[in-house]
Amino acid sequence: MAVTPSIISSFHQQAIRFLAAGLVLAILHLIGGCGKQATEPDLPEAAQTLVNPPPEIAAEVLPHTVDSATEFEAALETVAEDAKKPTFRETELRSVAVVTAERRATGLTPTPKNTEVEGARPQTVVLVPPASNEVRSWGSIILVPDVNKMSRAFTSDVRLERIEAHPLSDNRLRVWVRVRNLSNSPREIGVALDFRTRDRSSDPTDFVNIRLDGGDVVDAHFLSPEPGVLAYTILAK
Repeated sequence: MAVTPSIISSFHQQAIRFLAAGLVLAILHLIGGCGKQATEPDLPEAAQTLVNPPPEIAAEVLPHTVDSATEFEAALETVAEDAKKPTFRETELRSVAVVTAERRATGLTPTPKNTEVEGARPQTVVLVPPASNEVRSWGSIILVPDVNKMSRAFTSDVRLERIEAHPLSDNRLRVWVRVRNLSNSPREIGVALDFRTRDRSSDPTDFVNIRLDGGDVVDAHFLSPEPGVLAYTILAK
């Protein structure tokens, strides 16, 4: 039987409709994939509050952004066993001395145990907590505060080189702070954090006191006593 032009035309129209529908589905899939890549990773409650705060409390929150790497190598020891370790971004401040510290409920108490290591100056003193199950509760999310909106109280002899907030599995926050002694002479530097939550306007930690030579750096971290942190103030004296 001969195929008429009308049958061929109808076949072409159906093929064109089929191809057009496939093209639309491909475009929608591509758009959906792009949108998924543009969103933040799944964030725990403690991180959501700081990155995407509800409108009713946004004015009280210290804004944070998600970073892809940590600059605190000692923090890798606090990653939860079921979490993937984040990328470590190496900086010019390499550790040449380590101070092991026992963590109290509201801070760190350094012990007089130093381990000298070959490395570049300036000296870095890292406060490392014991690797207990309670400490290893970080899910690898790295938050960096907007320093232009953060409250700080410290002398002109010190500078904050890096700040990271690490949300924990119990929705508390562990904040890492890198402080440099800008003076040319040795001095004892005390560092503490004052956390603010929905229920408490002030919840300070104990001060960590470290003696540093001129130009040296201290890495310290502090655990929020309560979950639901909205903001924090770094204190250095």
